[in-house]
Amino acid sequence: MSILLLLAGSAAAQAPDSDVSVSGIVPHDRATIAPRLRDTTSLAALFADCTVDWEHGVTPKGPARVTYRIMSFRRRLTATVSEKDPDHVIELDHAGAKGFVTRFTLTPEGEGTSVAITTYLNPPGWPFRKYYYDTVMPAWRSCYEAALTRLETP
Repeated sequence: MSILLLLAGSAAAQAPDSDVSVSGIVPHDRATIAPRLRDTTSLAALFADCTVDWEHGVTPKGPARVTYRIMSFRRRLTATVSEKDPDHVIELDHAGAKGFVTRFTLTPEGEGTSVAITTYLNPPGWPFRKYYYDTVMPAWRSCYEAALTRLETP
């Protein structure tokens, strides 16, 4: 039995990272970028390539209902903006058992801001895992790269 546990632990250690993460330099200061990441209406425009059907709450921070649509991946969630550090770390928390957290980290970089977008995910199980890594994950990353480009326009 201990050999099986050792093999299972080894296989888990070799599993690729399932988080979706991109980063880039945006030519604006944090004071310009942060408000856009704290507002679900702005987030809907930034993530237009991978989200649809936004139903915004009564405050800019939500809660908002959103559907993620990335290739054949579909997930309807409730999202709320939380500020860990209002000008440095902002999170979009998607509630529920199938929810996840997307973190925006803003760091001054010269005359601009380094923006990292990371969504923390558990990998799907078989038989969907290969499809996730080969198809969904790259498309999700492309969506986030497009969001970074949209952040360049004030």
